[in-house]
Amino acid sequence: MTHIFTLSLLAVSITYYVTDASAASEIQTYQANYGVFYKDQWVGNSEFSVTQNNARGTYTFESTSRFRGVLSVISPNPITEISEFTYDQGQIQPLLYSYDDGTWKGDGKYRVEFDWDNLVATTTLAYGTIKSDLTLGILDRGSMQVSLMLDMWASKREIYTLIDESGVSVYEYLTDGEVVLETPLGTIVTRKLIQQKQGSSRRTIIWVAEELNYLPIRIEQQRNGASQTSFNLQTIEWLEGDE
Repeated sequence: MTHIFTLSLLAVSITYYVTDASAASEIQTYQANYGVFYKDQWVGNSEFSVTQNNARGTYTFESTSRFRGVLSVISPNPITEISEFTYDQGQIQPLLYSYDDGTWKGDGKYRVEFDWDNLVATTTLAYGTIKSDLTLGILDRGSMQVSLMLDMWASKREIYTLIDESGVSVYEYLTDGEVVLETPLGTIVTRKLIQQKQGSSRRTIIWVAEELNYLPIRIEQQRNGASQTSFNLQTIEWLEGDE
């Protein structure tokens, strides 16, 4: 149940194309707040952020979701994702990812450690570990969202590969035209993307806006064509400087 609320885009990573540095923007640091809806009912709030640590030469993507009502019984603690990664010459390289499902038992928690020296990723779950081979361009759920924002400038990626709780997973992205959305930030012209995990009936619809550096304005998760959960942007603050 709690996986419906996995925020990160949302899984994004690839059959890798090196992003043209002249076409891509630099990584934007920010803090964004979203209202979370389940079948059109408001059930909580979520915060996405990307911060930079110049001293360590790393970036961190973090998402935190808190719920109310019956969903707070299922996940009494915040659902969190944290991804630490580096960015050099247009390439994102994940270092560490963790996911906490917010439940008391924590059966859905997992952690991925990326060993680029030995080209192995180790996913640690409640029931054991998974070893996966690393290839250039593989991401995790957090660094994927940052990658998507960068790649939209160059319009190059359509297939992403990432390491998650299943090991290696492949996602496909299709563009479905422009859509004008009414939001708390005003009227925004967005580009609609469809994300589909190979072999899954679940898909994610993402509306991104060029004027906001391709930050997701709305994220809607569907199963068998029916809307389940959506995240709707409420506020955005662009950050400057390092930690």
